[in-house]
Amino acid sequence: MRELTKTFFATAFMVCTFSVNAATEGDIKPPPLQRDSPPMQGPAPLVYGVVQQTTTPVDALNNVVKNLPALENGKRYEVRLEVRELAPVPTPPVPPAP
Repeated sequence: MRELTKTFFATAFMVCTFSVNAATEGDIKPPPLQRDSPPMQGPAPLVYGVVQQTTTPVDALNNVVKNLPALENGKRYEVRLEVRELAPVPTPPVPPAP
């Protein structure tokens, strides 16, 4: 039984040693997305942002356009416009009469 235990531990030690040596050798290349592509940049900073809740979206949009700061011509800007209908606010439950 002792011989079997010694053989088992010796074999396990050799397997671990060979695995460690094999892992450190060879060509380790970066993943394909990092190899040839330039570094990724974060989103551009926001120039002007407005969030409003209103019952008259056309008036709110006209007000936002009036208050838009002056921007430089010739530069590229991304302009987004979203109008969403919000769910109605739930009414609180009425407590039962005593």
